[in-house]
Amino acid sequence: MYRQGRAGRWKGTGQGRGKGIRAGTEAASPAPPLGDILAKIQLDDLKEPIDQTDGLPIITKCEPPAWTPPSKLPRLQEDSGQYYRDLNAARSPVYPLEPMIQAVLSDNPDFNLVSLDIVGCGSTIGNLLRFVRDQHKSFRMLVEVVGNTVFLVRRENSPTEMLTGVYGYGHSFPEANTTWSKEVKGSMSNQRLIQYDFAGMNCLVRFEADGYLPDLAPNLAENVISEPSEDDMDSILYSIGKSTISSISATATVDDLKKLRIEKKGRHIPQAAVYDLKTRSIKKKDIVDTLGEEMGRLWIAQIPNFILAYHKSGNFEDVQVQDVSEKLKQWEEDHQPELVKFVNLLRTIVSFARSSESASITGFAVYISPLAKYPGPKLAGLTTLYQAYYDIYLGGKFFKKLEQLHEVYGPIVRVNPHEIHINDPDFIEVLFTGATQKRDKYKWVGRSLLLPDSVVGTIDHDHHRTRRSVLNPYFSKTSIRRLEDRIQNTAGKLMDRLVKAGKTGEILQLKLAFKAATCDIISEYCFGVSTKYVERDDFNRGWFDAVDAMFNMAWSMTYISWLGPVMARLPPSIIGMMHPGLKSLWDMHSRWIDQIETIRKNGKPGGADATLFHGILNSNLPPAEKTTDRLRQEAQTMVLAGQDTTSFTLTCTVYQLLSRPDMLKRVKAELESALPGPNSPPSLAIVEKLPYLSAVIAESLRVYPASLFRMTRVAPEHTMVYHDKASGKDWVIEPGTPTTMTALDNNMNPDKFPDPYKFDPERFIGNPRLEKYVLTFSRGSRICLGLNLAYAELYIILASIFRKFDLDDGTGKQTGPTLALYDTTRERDIDTQRDQLIPCPVDGSKGDYCDVYLTHDSMSVRKAHNSGRNHLRNVVDYYQQIGQEKAQSVIDSITSSYAAEGQPLPNPAMAPGAFPPPFGFPGMGLHPDFNHASMTYNPQGRPGQMPPPPFGIPPPGAPGAPGMLPPPGAHGGLPFPPPFNATGTPPTGGFPPPLPNMPQGAGLPPPPPGGFPNMPFPPPGAAGFPPMPGAPMGATNSPIPTGPRGSEGYPPPPGGGGGPPPGMDSRW
Repeated sequence: MYRQGRAGRWKGTGQGRGKGIRAGTEAASPAPPLGDILAKIQLDDLKEPIDQTDGLPIITKCEPPAWTPPSKLPRLQEDSGQYYRDLNAARSPVYPLEPMIQAVLSDNPDFNLVSLDIVGCGSTIGNLLRFVRDQHKSFRMLVEVVGNTVFLVRRENSPTEMLTGVYGYGHSFPEANTTWSKEVKGSMSNQRLIQYDFAGMNCLVRFEADGYLPDLAPNLAENVISEPSEDDMDSILYSIGKSTISSISATATVDDLKKLRIEKKGRHIPQAAVYDLKTRSIKKKDIVDTLGEEMGRLWIAQIPNFILAYHKSGNFEDVQVQDVSEKLKQWEEDHQPELVKFVNLLRTIVSFARSSESASITGFAVYISPLAKYPGPKLAGLTTLYQAYYDIYLGGKFFKKLEQLHEVYGPIVRVNPHEIHINDPDFIEVLFTGATQKRDKYKWVGRSLLLPDSVVGTIDHDHHRTRRSVLNPYFSKTSIRRLEDRIQNTAGKLMDRLVKAGKTGEILQLKLAFKAATCDIISEYCFGVSTKYVERDDFNRGWFDAVDAMFNMAWSMTYISWLGPVMARLPPSIIGMMHPGLKSLWDMHSRWIDQIETIRKNGKPGGADATLFHGILNSNLPPAEKTTDRLRQEAQTMVLAGQDTTSFTLTCTVYQLLSRPDMLKRVKAELESALPGPNSPPSLAIVEKLPYLSAVIAESLRVYPASLFRMTRVAPEHTMVYHDKASGKDWVIEPGTPTTMTALDNNMNPDKFPDPYKFDPERFIGNPRLEKYVLTFSRGSRICLGLNLAYAELYIILASIFRKFDLDDGTGKQTGPTLALYDTTRERDIDTQRDQLIPCPVDGSKGDYCDVYLTHDSMSVRKAHNSGRNHLRNVVDYYQQIGQEKAQSVIDSITSSYAAEGQPLPNPAMAPGAFPPPFGFPGMGLHPDFNHASMTYNPQGRPGQMPPPPFGIPPPGAPGAPGMLPPPGAHGGLPFPPPFNATGTPPTGGFPPPLPNMPQGAGLPPPPPGGFPNMPFPPPGAAGFPPMPGAPMGATNSPIPTGPRGSEGYPPPPGGGGGPPPGMDSRW
């Protein structure tokens, strides 16, 4: 137990049917920090026997809805809408038990509340009973002491916390089979009070009744309220149903709910007529003992009747109405040891609360939790702040801490107040089961990406199955085969980009290229329109940066429960001010919505044109499953999962093959024997059967799982048992316990994967069963929906790349296109160092880059790189593209600008007294039309000669400005150029060769059409092109080279009749 630091609302967990009004406004009340530990309550301390007294008779006065089933019940629609987890807290957010006390005092103003030892709701008392029965379900409650009475108050995350994943028929079935009397019509629920004298403790408990059986309450008079006798007043209280809370509209706000009004209406309904109701699928009839699971709760509320209705897809044909009063007595006899613990627990709480200096304390999940028996850090069991420290403050490092915790505590560890983690591949089949055993997700998972209504974010097992069943056909192997031509088409465009990069000297970032390709594929499948990011020069990098920014906020949204909902309600303009990168994500949301609504409007497509959203919108899902916001969440899930996961695996696989020539050689040998030519689209049916390529992909998926998020499963109906092979101990995991496994920890388990950190495809050769221990795609009923699509993309894209490209050996003698890594290291750029839901490298990683080379018989095209990532284009084909006429027009436009501007401005970068060499290449003679004396130029040209392009034009802006290179000599800048001689001539020996394979003194090539990439001014002749610099004041002319033009030593420029440029054969 913990002292509450200040009065306020506390987080709570738990389950509830949540029937009631829909939400008008929502309020979030995060839990305050925990105070000092005041007391520890261990389960073993509660075993001592204690005398019990019989419970007093229970008489209530209230009017729940009557059981009035129709003669023939039509097929029902599944529940839809929003429901409060705790309706009483929503009605009275500050004091959830206030309606209960007001109803009591309204019926009996003289009742002595001080005589009560415990006041609480049935759900809180039930949590305590589950604890002593060793049924693992963490919870939190507020314990308040008023006078001598201890109040046990249920606490949710906020008073208006909504139930997520409402599904099934728990609301629609009662509504179709019950009737409220006209006196209480409009009531949202029926709350009843019972009073116990339980082992000497006077207890008042509130619970919810689903209805009553009219046959067991035959003598009811219309609109008659029976007043209690004085004898009744001594020991019996009356229900809140008799003093019914006024009907509240569906649009009521939280402030409206605080205003209680007591109205005395209704009729006396005996407790013997009250029933509890549950609906279940007919498939569970012989599998799950529903009544047995509910007996503890029925015993607390002393409900003697139970209705169990089985359905098949909404058709209720098996409805059982049972009298369980004798079974309740038998249950009490059978569970005496547990009830002894229950009495001791209540006494311990009451005794401590009364003696505490604080008027309010919180019973928390560390010691009042069955998870206390699992090993792990005590601080982790106290608060999620332990985990938040590593994920938020240290930046996604809890996955590394988790590995350390398993080294210290063993294969099973408690990682936070409500979750255990297991690292053992043999437990996969126990935790990740198929449809025969129910597996929910834990509700905490849905906060990370604000996608609670997507298939991935759906908590409940059956609800998930319903939503996923619509999408399963679109991701079957047969459907993915029909997508093969689209995947091949996108892979072909990616190859075109690689070829283009080889010609222009562009350095590609692998991750961006693969994200663009996979985003194009999944977008076309979702909406019927490709994003065509792979065709953009920058692969639309801004979009992927926005997605990364969102992932970087995922942990904050997970631990700060109000952050995500607040951000979701902000307009895009505010989001752009707070985080410019995220605005494009919000804009993409609008685009997805427009595309979804277009599909909705156009109706059913034909055959191959059907998309994922055609499938959802034209399915039999209820309207609540087809709302715009839910489908927007589905779109975000599909696109982000489709682009970020497979692209990560592709990036890591290409890195491994380019850094391991022996592996690449074997892969290429398989591809060359299976595919006819380097440009042939790979057939999925062929390449997926190649053994070594398959082994490489399997090993890459093992070593580099694309998600580090803990895969949480909750078995609500079954007990799981984990056997620790090292200690021989069996750990019993009770129903309702959030249990997790992580792909990275599992895949690196040395028991199944010796030397696990070594990338070794050979481990999968001849050992296909090993893949069942790989958890990258999850397992069971929630296995990755896009599994078959991911494999198709991996096989086709990898086969396309390595059938066409080889590893560059640096000799320049290879005859085909080649690839090579550029400034990429595994530790810095590939290995996972941060968990942002997706794997991330170290902070400051430059990324994973790949140089693309196009090689030929006698030479290899190379590139000049400047300042790290900004690379000059290779301009070999410039001479083929620019002709004499175009070059002449450029020169004419430059001279026209000179004439218009008058005297050119001096060049401030030139040292006084030195004038730049004449217009042209170093070592090349003056143009015959250049007048040295007047420093004017008349571009008449010489037959057969291409005039040289301008050089020496300073770009606008100072060195170091945005988009500019650092100044010479600065960090990351270019070296200082060689100084001119005193006479202004080039340095002795000429300038160094600017490109590989070019001899000393050879001229620099002219810029490509349109200018250099990233240059902030237009090409010559375009509007805004700056004038050539003039001579500084007092400058002398540079010396004129001697010798006849065109003689030996004065090679003509390219195109001037002197043959190909140095280092290039005649084919260029």
